[in-house]
Amino acid sequence: MRDYGKIHCQFWGSEDVLAMSDDEKLMALYLLTCAHGNIIGIFRMPEGYISSDLNWPLERVRQTLLELFRKGFITLREGSQWLVINRFLKFNPVENPNQIKAALKLLKKCPAILPDVEVPLRHLLEAINKCNAEKERLLREYKELERVFRENAKGCANPSETLSKPLGSPFETLTQTSSSSSSSSSSSSSSRIVVSNDTCPAEAEPVAPKANHAEKIQDVFVHWQTVLNHPQAKLDENRKKFIRNALKSGYDVDQLKLAIDGCSRTPHNMGDNDRNQVYDGIHIIFKNADQIDRFIGNAGNQLVSQLSKAGRSTQAAGDALMAEMFGENVHGY
Repeated sequence: MRDYGKIHCQFWGSEDVLAMSDDEKLMALYLLTCAHGNIIGIFRMPEGYISSDLNWPLERVRQTLLELFRKGFITLREGSQWLVINRFLKFNPVENPNQIKAALKLLKKCPAILPDVEVPLRHLLEAINKCNAEKERLLREYKELERVFRENAKGCANPSETLSKPLGSPFETLTQTSSSSSSSSSSSSSSRIVVSNDTCPAEAEPVAPKANHAEKIQDVFVHWQTVLNHPQAKLDENRKKFIRNALKSGYDVDQLKLAIDGCSRTPHNMGDNDRNQVYDGIHIIFKNADQIDRFIGNAGNQLVSQLSKAGRSTQAAGDALMAEMFGENVHGY
């Protein structure tokens, strides 16, 4: 997690930003400076984190993100909690071989299915081409990463022929393409927009192919394995049942992942209790709707590992009190 984020003074005078609503401006500033960001502007950003940090309802968060997507500030992909700030590397360039190596390392850690990363890759390549030291090796690493991302993006419509082509940046408005170019492409492109690798009719909400139930269950399970450090755990029928029941109750995959994140940020469940016992099983997190809602609410908490001993005790006492008030077993079983 970073300690600070940089905002250019041009931000406020940009035509793109002047055209934004107050909510969109605040969201743009939040994404540029939040602790979850990094040096490449490509990061995992669950809606619940934003909701907690800005004290906004989830619907307001979703609508504002969608508007920023439509205006080209960010790129999104349905079914993914990751986002791309399109021109982040243009205004926050990596400036030396060590920074470029760090950027490449972060890209390697990104999941295979990402929103469209064409714009940040282009700015990263520009930085590598300006680099004298280790240029050839850095180019080889870059080209291999580019090949992987392009392979994952097969079937994507040409971004230059879609409405999701980044429109300038938070600091800059692109010049308009020539009238002859726009008129020749308008008939073929005006009826479709692109959301990363997937297309949908214009004016419709961006949608991606829906994962089947088994894929959703697997996705949630892998997230649980990763966040709560259970790499050897198996997806048995009992675990499938709890995840399946949670999905049937109306929670989507992102919300269940958020509940897992919330469990990891709940001191009581992480072992700060009178038994010094960790309670992070799938059967605990997804026991019922109240339990899921509670953990989703905890997703915006500070990481347990970052809390002082007094902070952990205070938060654990609060968790226990909440459970007592609602008449639930604090251990979740």
